[in-house]
Amino acid sequence: MNENLLLVNDIGLNLIDYLNNIGIEPVCTCNSPVSKDRIEQWEAKNYPYQLPASLKDFLSVTDGFTLNYDRELHGEDISLGRIHINSLDDIVPLLVEREDISDIMIVLDAREITGTGTILRNPLNYSCKAAASLVNFFLRTRNRVGLITYGESVNVISPDTGERHLFKILTALAEIKSAGSLGLHTVLGDLRNFTPRSPVMVISTLENDKTSATALREITARGFKLTVIAPDTLDYDRDSRIISPTVYFTASASLENKITEARSLGARAMRWNPDSVLSTSLAEVIR
Repeated sequence: MNENLLLVNDIGLNLIDYLNNIGIEPVCTCNSPVSKDRIEQWEAKNYPYQLPASLKDFLSVTDGFTLNYDRELHGEDISLGRIHINSLDDIVPLLVEREDISDIMIVLDAREITGTGTILRNPLNYSCKAAASLVNFFLRTRNRVGLITYGESVNVISPDTGERHLFKILTALAEIKSAGSLGLHTVLGDLRNFTPRSPVMVISTLENDKTSATALREITARGFKLTVIAPDTLDYDRDSRIISPTVYFTASASLENKITEARSLGARAMRWNPDSVLSTSLAEVIR
């Protein structure tokens, strides 16, 4: 078996072995691998369309391929089948609008203040769990999901699909540490390149962020479908005597004002008690 057939056999669930076992000798044509730079050039040229992670992986092995399998019958070659995957130059975006598939950007607050509380019960920990749950759900329903985190710096994972992309985002969430004090407004530059009218989900208490109102106003002004999820650990902090009743009252009123302000700007906004199921809480807000 030549190298091309070995490659196809490896990625095609032993297809070549099966064809050989029934007496068919397939002919395969593979090409040189595609460089990362060429893929990036294709995506820049066809923005906002991007190649799925699985297709990128395939192109990094061979720039498309063709597999023909024939069978001789009464002295004549009869074509039984053909498998063809386009090369990068032959791939074009399918310009079809689908309402059930979206590009979704999740914006997560990782400022130093989000680490307030215990190791397990703090806004950042709950924010990461919420983000992981949302990313997993949206990717499973064939959406493209990206992640922006802000705190000490702004870090961006562009929207994509697939298991590898899910692992990439989950790894980033697992490595996040609370640090810095950058405000929500610092993500606006990265959102300018995001698909218009797409959902943007901000996970943040918006606490001690003087830029939040301006940032939320600009996000909605650009036509994004904005949802704000504010993890609320105040009840636990009060009951555990991490904060005094006076601090609890002040912080609770401040958080409620932030939520009201976000709603006045056209966002779907909610205080999320981490002891409750996130999907149920979101359903109440979306109604």
